[in-house]
Amino acid sequence: MEVELQLQIPSDRGSFAVFLVEREEVVEELNSIIADTFSGNGVVAVIGGSTATGKTTLLRDLNEKARAAGATIFNAMCSRDEQSLPYGMLGQLLTLNERRSDRAGIARDTHRTAAELVRNGPVLIIVDDVQFADEESLHCLRYLARRMMFSPLSIVVTWDAGLNHTPLPAVEAFIYGSSVRRIHLKPLTREGVGRLLAAERGSGEGIGSPADLYRLSRGNPLIIKALLDDRDRLGRPDADEIVVGSAYQQAVVTCVRNVGPLAVRVARGIAVLGDTADVQLLSRLADVHTATAQRGIEVLTGLGILDGREFRHPAGRACVLDDIPVGEHGALRSKAAQLLYDDGAPATAVADQLVAVDPIRHEWALPVLRQAAQQAQSSHDLTRAITYLKLARDCCADEVTQNEIKVQLTQLHWLQEPGNSSDRFLTLKAPILAGKIGVRSALTSAAALLWNLRMEDALEVIGHVDATAGIDEELRTTELLMSSIYPGVYARLTRRRAPQAATGPLRPGTGSAGLRIAESLSAVLRNTVDEHTIVRIEQTLQDEGLTSGPIGTAAPALLGLVYADRLESADAWCDRLMTEANRRGAPAGRLMLLGFRSMISYRQGHLKAAAERASAALRQMPGQDWNVSVGHAINSLVQASTSMGNHEVAAECLARPVPRALFHTLAGLHYLHARGRHYLATGHPHAAQADFMACGELMREWDMDIPSLVPWRLGATEALLGVGEREWATALAEEEFRRADLFSGTSYGMTLRTLAMVRAPHERPALLEKAFSVLQLSGSHYEAALALADLSRAISGDKAKARVIARRAWRMAKNCHADELCQSLMPKHPAATRALPAPAADDAGNDALFGRLSSSESRVAVLAAQGYSNREIGDRLFVTVSTVEQHLTRIYRKLNIRNRDQLPTELRLAAATSA
Repeated sequence: MEVELQLQIPSDRGSFAVFLVEREEVVEELNSIIADTFSGNGVVAVIGGSTATGKTTLLRDLNEKARAAGATIFNAMCSRDEQSLPYGMLGQLLTLNERRSDRAGIARDTHRTAAELVRNGPVLIIVDDVQFADEESLHCLRYLARRMMFSPLSIVVTWDAGLNHTPLPAVEAFIYGSSVRRIHLKPLTREGVGRLLAAERGSGEGIGSPADLYRLSRGNPLIIKALLDDRDRLGRPDADEIVVGSAYQQAVVTCVRNVGPLAVRVARGIAVLGDTADVQLLSRLADVHTATAQRGIEVLTGLGILDGREFRHPAGRACVLDDIPVGEHGALRSKAAQLLYDDGAPATAVADQLVAVDPIRHEWALPVLRQAAQQAQSSHDLTRAITYLKLARDCCADEVTQNEIKVQLTQLHWLQEPGNSSDRFLTLKAPILAGKIGVRSALTSAAALLWNLRMEDALEVIGHVDATAGIDEELRTTELLMSSIYPGVYARLTRRRAPQAATGPLRPGTGSAGLRIAESLSAVLRNTVDEHTIVRIEQTLQDEGLTSGPIGTAAPALLGLVYADRLESADAWCDRLMTEANRRGAPAGRLMLLGFRSMISYRQGHLKAAAERASAALRQMPGQDWNVSVGHAINSLVQASTSMGNHEVAAECLARPVPRALFHTLAGLHYLHARGRHYLATGHPHAAQADFMACGELMREWDMDIPSLVPWRLGATEALLGVGEREWATALAEEEFRRADLFSGTSYGMTLRTLAMVRAPHERPALLEKAFSVLQLSGSHYEAALALADLSRAISGDKAKARVIARRAWRMAKNCHADELCQSLMPKHPAATRALPAPAADDAGNDALFGRLSSSESRVAVLAAQGYSNREIGDRLFVTVSTVEQHLTRIYRKLNIRNRDQLPTELRLAAATSA
């Protein structure tokens, strides 16, 4: 009788493995076994293959087909736990005579029983996992196979060598006996996975690409089925990516366990070691021979669980770790840590094992954890660094060392969550005062307390260090920074020591980077700065970048550049440092830099950018108490909003209760100035005067009365003019002019503009023209627009000139988003104003400025200077926009400027005169 075993794609996944048998010869071999059995030629067949390739499911389908054809089926399933039970496997097949004890007699009884059975028709004996069969049963099975060779009885078994290259002698004798047919099942190929997916997607479903599914499963049928089940269970039938869930994890654990105990130990060892695993280390951890460890890696790789010494998916590693009993997990981690330490592995690799062990019993654990924390911090992984230090703190018995670790932990928490650092640093105060924390850590804590405006606590800490440690470089650095950033607090130190401000070029290589920056900032604020100081600041920024800690070197360095009116340099460094902060994932650094960038943007006249950056900084600390960074952000937001005319926003910021401690800092000084500008803009000159005068008193008291810090005299001059105190206002403006630094462009230009307010009308145009030129050159666009606006009013008698200047001022103010200034200049945009003609070629030829331009370029330049857009210029000159752009490009190149905002005042006035 001939029976065909049809292996085709089933309608459900119950016989999933059947259609995964890809090779046609396997199908033919199975058909041949059934056909030979029915024809009276008994067959012994061994179906081999690694776990989960479908051997058991294939036997089930073979069982059903043979039974349907009329054969009598006997099934046995062997187990590792019953391997030591004599005749355990045979007892599943036949009823044994319990009175017999001799192996030969039982074998003969088995043969007689089988001979009687085949008289009624073909017999098929199926044994699953024969590698776990007991020796006695295998002896009888071999006896039966030899005696029934030419009868309608066949024996089909499955086996898997696992990690044992050489099977047990009894198993080897059976599977490698003569006349045994051997069939080997392999996982799906990549093409087979593709065909499977094509069949699955016939119903419109998806599960990623065949390459992705093959990469994750290596063709393992059990894992493929699990991934399909996860997709269905997680409700992602149309997903294009592979979904990994609990079914996949269970399949991984099942595959590992089915390979055997050695495979379990190898898999667990790789899961524990992670990317530090190598074969030698793995063999010691799993307590197996090196060859066994290597073979385990190969087997698990073939099953689609590993890819070399790594798991194919993180979920695979996670489920193997979860499968380790709790007690064994700790012991395995502890052993791994010891082995890694003995091998000289990186501290972070050892620490990763230690954090999973409780308690730690290794004497060397503490220094390793601290070193690992330092390495993690250097790699910008603050979370791991904190984890290591917490464990180091818990396993440390020495109180002084434990306190040092607490300082490091608190500092890392500050870098991660600056708004919640105040209370953490405050807990360190008591051990500092008790002498249980070193000088460096104490000063770091003091710096953080100052940043959080905990002035009294910071004074106690610094006073204690001053009294006990004496003067040294670190203390001098702290005091210099205090005298510059927190000058009001420094003045209250019980034991005062006046800082030595830098009076000339700093000697290269003298002192630490922190000390050099502290001296440089002090030099800037005491007006003893020179170009060598600026070079030193930028060199330190280049070398140090964003250093750790509440102050570091970046903050005072950037302040030094800002107060020295090096705004372009400060802005460029802010951009570079912000990139570094984003790469590190350092919220504290981003917060500090956003505050400084908003300050720089305001001084450059980028009002909208200043407001946006200040708002972004405040959003990073919603609902938090005041600190220095919050102070700088609010100051910038108030000033930018005031200049844009958003007085409600400024008033809302100023309504927030302010701690008195803020006014002992530079941030408090800026706050007073910002509030004064708001009062002045909203019609409260007396209140504004009070704030500006308060600024002056503090700056004189702190010995840092420089216009580039806070131009309080300029604000006071405007306020005094508003209340009719012209003589006093004139005195302040004249004094500011005498103090002005000719090389500090922004401050000098602002001083000239204010001086024009108190001078006679005929003197004002020249002062304002010069102010505009200086401010334009320094890049202070908003202040330049103010100077130009004042100039248009100063020459109001000459309407043509005034109209040109006013239109130019309006356009600059518009670019700065200074809407209120725009309205004051031209409430109704004069779009229809007659264009001023360019001077004739011969007229321009006598002018050095126009002599550089052609006739057509002069016409374009005049209209651009009036503030007309490129399209408007084209319409008036009957040329295309592209032609206008080309003319402007040549004009900028000839006049050595970058944009139309920098068109010289002389050009506009000459054009107006020719009109």
